[in-house]
Amino acid sequence: MGVDAATEARLYQRKASREMEGKVLAALKARGMQVAEVSDAERQRMQERLKPVSEKLSRDIGEPLVRQVRGELERIRGQRSASAAVTATATATATATATAARRAERREPP
Repeated sequence: MGVDAATEARLYQRKASREMEGKVLAALKARGMQVAEVSDAERQRMQERLKPVSEKLSRDIGEPLVRQVRGELERIRGQRSASAAVTATATATATATATAARRAERREPP
């Protein structure tokens, strides 16, 4: 029962966040903010350029965690627009970094 409630709450929170993100972005554009949309080709180019960083993170925090983050990003990208995927990438990277920092503080192996 608790898991069902947590799942329902998570889905609601994500929907509400997406709606709010869209409204905020629209408001910022209306005020003259220029937003650079990242094409799939450009995202692919950035991923290629960042491979050395990704490989270092894999060594530093462990391949299982990196695979988990990548899997989550792919799942999110399937549900969200390209611009929202950038936010998801930043969130996943921050999560992985925080996890690595906690492990380092506790001197846990990756």
